[in-house]
Amino acid sequence: MQKPITNLYKPILILLLMAMGQVSFGQIISVNSTTPLPLTLNTTTPFPNANNISVDADIMMQFSDIIDANTVNNTTVIVTGSQSGSINGSLTVSGSMIIFNPLNNFKPGEIIRITLTTGITTTSGVSLAQSYALQYTSAATVSFPSNDFVYQENAVTTVDGARSVYAADVDGDGDLDMLSASSDDNTIAWYENIGNQPPVKHIITTNLDRAYSVYAADVDGDGDMDVLSASYNDDTIAWYENDGNQNFTKYTISTTADGAYAVYALDMDGDGDLDVLSASYIDNGVAWYENDGNQNFTKNTIDLTANGARSVYAADMDGDGDIDVLSASFTGDQIAWYENDGNQNFTKNIIINVDGAESVFAIDMDNDGDMDIVSAAGNADTVAWYENDGNQNFTANIITTTANGANSIYAADMDGDGDIDVLNCSYYDDTVAWYQNDGTQNFTKHTITTTADGARLVYAADMDGDGALDLLNASQLDDTVAWYKLIPVLEFKFKPGGK
Repeated sequence: MQKPITNLYKPILILLLMAMGQVSFGQIISVNSTTPLPLTLNTTTPFPNANNISVDADIMMQFSDIIDANTVNNTTVIVTGSQSGSINGSLTVSGSMIIFNPLNNFKPGEIIRITLTTGITTTSGVSLAQSYALQYTSAATVSFPSNDFVYQENAVTTVDGARSVYAADVDGDGDLDMLSASSDDNTIAWYENIGNQPPVKHIITTNLDRAYSVYAADVDGDGDMDVLSASYNDDTIAWYENDGNQNFTKYTISTTADGAYAVYALDMDGDGDLDVLSASYIDNGVAWYENDGNQNFTKNTIDLTANGARSVYAADMDGDGDIDVLSASFTGDQIAWYENDGNQNFTKNIIINVDGAESVFAIDMDNDGDMDIVSAAGNADTVAWYENDGNQNFTANIITTTANGANSIYAADMDGDGDIDVLNCSYYDDTVAWYQNDGTQNFTKHTITTTADGARLVYAADMDGDGALDLLNASQLDDTVAWYKLIPVLEFKFKPGGK
């Protein structure tokens, strides 16, 4: 390393530079001073987009300079779980490292998101150069030494025209509850998990016109789970504030999402609060709604050419620290992603043209550190994943072309073996299935049921708290939301020496 120039030689150097015409008398230069370098995030442990992190994992974030511990708190480091909502924990600063230790374990299989805001500074007062969005997926804590399974169905059959199902800890008691959106009775409801007994249904609202989508997140950051909905006929995106005792108050975010089809929520702009996204079928729209921190939302259009938009998702697709957006457009036959320039200006990139694109999701399928894409296309009866080469060039890999009316996609480690499996339901053949990954992205189909009449949506969560992921489904024509427990056939086989 070059040694700093001592004060003894500074005047001589300045006079020489002036004699050479390199500096003027008015330019007072301190040759020993340096411009502070911007503060950046260097690495994290686990690495970004990692799957199957331990449910009790600490997350360590290494920065480029010494961090001022006074600027590190739950407003500058925000941790949320897709099923837990706001996640509390301790934040420790050690030199240039911030360590987050969760107070409670993550839910198996849930998506963990961390937002680092520009409120983080160095000890010399230099702010983080940009906000960062990090994503992890927690591991199932049970693995199955089997390729053969039976499925135990747990159904609720009082959901008139079930369109959507989700799982979250709505009442904060540590276990997961179900939520549903149903179009024929215009209802958003949640189903309280009370252990081995049938769940207790609670109505959140019936004041919608054809409820199509439901999601849960801590929208107002007060520590409990709120609920969001998209309803088709009244073009409405709404959220329902949980008062902590599961009394919900409706707030309208927008009534201009023409044919509102899907809703999602995360921090789009890195300011520490949750924003909302929607896909709307009739106006071909993909939009995000900026939260000002007080749950006043401003609509921002991302795309009005996503013809027949049916699905929206968001993740950092290019690894630059900001949140990008994905869509599936049914009549436009497209899967697309929208690159965020860091200021929420989006550039559309077509991943593939596929007949009747219905659903899109992003996860690191091959564990190489970048985000890949999975999709379902109804008219093509196709489930596929698209490998990201690290430069956002995507290669299509077909999983199946026999899912008749494939209309929902999800991905998670269903068998607990450390790789990501794919879940799908298909409308016309009433099928709910998952595709087991052998670790090299070769997939074997496992059919869970062929009697989910008009199957609409799939999801995965540990509903019974045993550490293994269960599969959830909403089926429209038989008015059912259900979850299916995967049980290895191994458990039913006779064991030699047994009585």
